Amino acid sequence: MSSTIALNDFVEVTYTGKLEDGKIFDTNIESVAKANQIHSPKQKYGPIKICVGEHQILEGIDKELIGKEIGNKYTLNISYELGFGKRDIKKVQLVPLSTFKEHKVKPFKGLQVDFDGQIGIVQRISGGRVMVNFNHPLAGKDLIYEVEVLQRITDPTEKVKAYIGHIMPIKQEHLDINLKDKTLQIALPFEVPESFQEAMTEKFTHLIKEVEKIEFSKKEVDLSNHTPEHIHGPNCNHNH
Repeated sequence: MSSTIALNDFVEVTYTGKLEDGKIFDTNIESVAKANQIHSPKQKYGPIKICVGEHQILEGIDKELIGKEIGNKYTLNISYELGFGKRDIKKVQLVPLSTFKEHKVKPFKGLQVDFDGQIGIVQRISGGRVMVNFNHPLAGKDLIYEVEVLQRITDPTEKVKAYIGHIMPIKQEHLDINLKDKTLQIALPFEVPESFQEAMTEKFTHLIKEVEKIEFSKKEVDLSNHTPEHIHGPNCNHNH
């Protein structure tokens, strides 16, 4: 097997993102996060497993990984177009101060707010209006990512676990994956809609050559104390 990464390969990577001035804003390496005062107890640190080309990481990294070698470290220069996009003036909006008062929120410059799922930052307060910027904080900025490709994932069941981990907030211990005679058996702690089953069957039979058929079942699990997994990655819109 070639050591060169191809489209749809599953690989495990670590990454550290920084601005052109060298300021680190994102990493999945805990020691780096602590050393640069960006550590968050809410973030799960450690290498992440992705399927190249499946948009499970920042677009610029996704594209740059193709053709790279397993086991190497790379410095990737990511343009803002392939990072967090260009700054859109239409995403800078004036919100009536009364809207904040209705929600018992006292706005101030730098406050992060959530309007119907849109994350914005208060930029200015003038009279009865508040200027809120709904652009990603890194929109319009070119980025530099230090990426190490640790290994290629070859086990079909590990590939499935990795993929599901990106689309479902589910703990790995609540997920049973078995492959027998090219039939993939997936047990989840809830009923899976038929439309989802069809989509996953199409996806996994395309990405994983060892899989020709998928059977879904429900696994009995006590979810009373279940906290959804949230692995922050370089395409995440949360502040790190």
